[in-house]
Amino acid sequence: MSEANEANTANEANTANEANTVNTADSVIWAPPPCSAAETTVITVFNQKGGIGKTTTSVNLATCLAASGFTVTLFDVDSQSNAATSLGVLPTGAKGSYHVLKGEATLAEAAEATIFPGLSICSAIDELAAIDLELAQENEPHLALRRGLARGGMATDVVIIDCPPALGMLPVNALIASHLVLMPVTPEPLAHDGLQMAWRHINRIQ
Repeated sequence: MSEANEANTANEANTANEANTVNTADSVIWAPPPCSAAETTVITVFNQKGGIGKTTTSVNLATCLAASGFTVTLFDVDSQSNAATSLGVLPTGAKGSYHVLKGEATLAEAAEATIFPGLSICSAIDELAAIDLELAQENEPHLALRRGLARGGMATDVVIIDCPPALGMLPVNALIASHLVLMPVTPEPLAHDGLQMAWRHINRIQ
């Protein structure tokens, strides 16, 4: 490759990287690229191993992106509801991720504001613990979340889905509905095993 071609390639790579960054007063933060001009970016945080920081990663990523000027909705499909309590929100059960999955509410109707500007949360409720059985009775249950998010549109830049450990109906729905998957992992053998299993299942779902 000639020097001129190498320079052009480098410039194109730098331009692409710059397009996906947001300048702040102190640093440059990566920005999630939307799949199209009118489409919300959906990010799923998933690993089959528990206790490795999925909820912590989801909450901090959502907060940082909101602080960078994006509108973000944190969508919790873990019935423990730790994402909501981490943001100081007490799930009421009136509307939440369960209702979006069941087609009983749109994302905008089920989300509630947090103390952080630009960040809302669609909380998990206890009914999510048994939703696998309910979805199994529906047509194409693995597409329930994709249908739910599309219903009424997603008036937000980014949706971040916090998943429970293990691969059940809820994580499968989240993985199918997302554009990006983020898998937190700790440097230990059991976490590594969980990462390998999660990677195999993601490839199967694709």
